[in-house]
Amino acid sequence: MIVLDGGKDTARRTDYDFGMATKRHRPVIASSVSKNLRMLLDLTMDGNQSELARQSGVSQRHISDIINGRTECTYPIAAALAGPFGLEGWHLQLPGLPKDLVASPSIARLVAAYINADDAGREFMDAAAAREAKRKP
Repeated sequence: MIVLDGGKDTARRTDYDFGMATKRHRPVIASSVSKNLRMLLDLTMDGNQSELARQSGVSQRHISDIINGRTECTYPIAAALAGPFGLEGWHLQLPGLPKDLVASPSIARLVAAYINADDAGREFMDAAAAREAKRKP
């Protein structure tokens, strides 16, 4: 309890002059990594975790723990796991990773273009993304 002059408990007041942070729904990254990793394994390696372990240098046990939600995936591990699929670690964190991304470097190119664009270019890309989001069923 915080008490200032006058004996009021200011920590319990609710009539703040500024907006309070509210919880926003955010996808759980561990869940996205798990789902995306399972999808990529099934799509390209017939679900063979041992093959992914061999190609990535991450133990099969650790891969199994990530897929089954028993452990979270750090970024260096995500990068190692994404490499055999031709992806970057951050791709695994995307909710609803599209299956066709495995064969296409388009998202990486788009991110690079956005980073290198000037303000007008970013505004154009943002507007195009907003239009596409409205079109999606």
